[in-house]
Amino acid sequence: MLIVTAVAVLALSTLIYASAEILPGVLAGYKTGNLLDKDVAANKFSIAEIPELSEEQIISIVEKADSKTDMRKFLQSKGYYEDEINISMRKHTQLMVIQGMTPDESDYLVQLVTQGYDYEKLLDIYNFICLTDKDVSIMCDIYDKADFDDEKFWLENAYDSVTENDSLSLEDIYYYTDKEISANDILSAYELSLRGVKTIHEILDEKISGISWAEIAAQVYGVSAEKAAAFDEAADLSAIVAIGNLARRLGISVENTLDLQSDNHISKAAIDAYSNKLQQVESIQAKLQLVPPTDEKIINIIKREVPELETQKIKELVEQGYRMRDIKAAVDDKAENLSIKSGEVRSLLYADNSREVLQ
Repeated sequence: MLIVTAVAVLALSTLIYASAEILPGVLAGYKTGNLLDKDVAANKFSIAEIPELSEEQIISIVEKADSKTDMRKFLQSKGYYEDEINISMRKHTQLMVIQGMTPDESDYLVQLVTQGYDYEKLLDIYNFICLTDKDVSIMCDIYDKADFDDEKFWLENAYDSVTENDSLSLEDIYYYTDKEISANDILSAYELSLRGVKTIHEILDEKISGISWAEIAAQVYGVSAEKAAAFDEAADLSAIVAIGNLARRLGISVENTLDLQSDNHISKAAIDAYSNKLQQVESIQAKLQLVPPTDEKIINIIKREVPELETQKIKELVEQGYRMRDIKAAVDDKAENLSIKSGEVRSLLYADNSREVLQ
């Protein structure tokens, strides 16, 4: 089971949905296998040659639970709050465009949702699987194995348990940090190990032995010695891993993503292709009226549900990552058996045992 120190908590959480938010910044400052075949249950198909979907096709896929049912209305009927629907459908569009989720994969995922599986957690699992050498046939196994009370690492721990993946104990982490490997590099090494080429222990032990991150990453990604020279200018392993993820999202090899003649050692074609994907995501989300989680529209919806709470306080809570469900339960004095997040919200609201945050 993956056990991490408090210092590493925030960094590991960025393994999920680094796509649209983090990569552009990495590409801007970075000097420096084709997409996996997917296996949905018993139906095998390759996504390597599947044509890119149009915006209209993606919109049609995301907004329908099935041929007759509107996705929003279905989720509302199952008790999803508006902010949960908005966030989940935003993630769905990101995965369709950036990770190359196919219509068949989307149908499979939505079928699980109609059976009672949590929409957003399935999307998070799919996104995580895209970092690995596995396929979506293990999605249900990961979900069923997950301890969702472990809000930070339920996914990583469930994956390690299902796949019997080599993982680090707390003692291991102390050992490697004592060898001057940073928590951030340990987390990046974990992500690199998900490729299935080297285990996390092998990667970190090679680093201790004197092998550079650039050489280790080149071996994992199958990059030639010539192109690996681009990695040598990376300040840390996380920048190299970001380029590996970029290549996977574009469906090209890391070798073909690198260009030693360009100013940032990343091919202009790769940067342009990824920028186009981000623009497509924004366009699709606008057409579906999906807004950022902190948008005024979402704040106002929550305000209608908890009118006693000041708008500014709602905004602050949402910016910290809390959802309407957490906030409503925290404000309800009669609510018991609060979730961890609802308990955190209640502590924030009533830390001074007063109701100054309320109108």
